[in-house]
This record gives sequence, structure tokens and C-alpha cells, in this order.
Amino acid sequence: MKKRIKGDVWKNWKRWHMSQVTVLSILTMVLGLFGFLHLFSTGADISSFKAELPQATVFYDVNGKVASKVSANKNEGVSIKQIPNSMKNAVVAIEDRRFINIMELI
Repeated sequence: MKKRIKGDVWKNWKRWHMSQVTVLSILTMVLGLFGFLHLFSTGADISSFKAELPQATVFYDVNGKVASKVSANKNEGVSIKQIPNSMKNAVVAIEDRRFINIMELI
């Protein structure tokens, strides 16, 4: 009987020990992956993300007037005075309609 108990303990101990080895191996690989990612993230240059959007290249004709603008960014800023009143009214109308729909949900 004693021999059987000792054999079962040894058998279960080996199984438990292999589980520990497996978990330790997986955790070591995960730690290595995090170390690898940290190594490459510290050397990354992110200063270009902090800069403003590049300005458009402007081409002028012989008379000094703007002939063309070339830019990777298709947006162009304008002052509020350059926006027609009909456009301002359209934006306000859409926002008012959305506001009423949102207020119904509350």
C-alpha cells in the first residue's frame, strides 16, 4: 500500500512539475517579447508626428498670382468671412435637427 501511494505521489509530482515548466517557458517567451518590443520602441523617432501638417506648395504665374497649389493634404483653411451665409445657415440647420433628435432620446 505504501509503495502504491509513493508511486502515485511521484507520478502526480512529475505531472505538476511539467505544468510548472510549461507555464515558466510561456512566461519567459512573453517577457522576451516585451523586452524585444521595448528595445525597438525606445529607438523610434516620433518627432515627425508632433510637427504640424506640411504647407502646400504654391506655384505662381508670371504676374505673381497663384496658379496652383499642390499638397498631400486636401484641406485648406479659410477665414469665417470667406464662408457664404448660406453655408453657415445650412450647418446650423443640420445641427438644430440633430439636437432635436438627441433631446428626444434624453
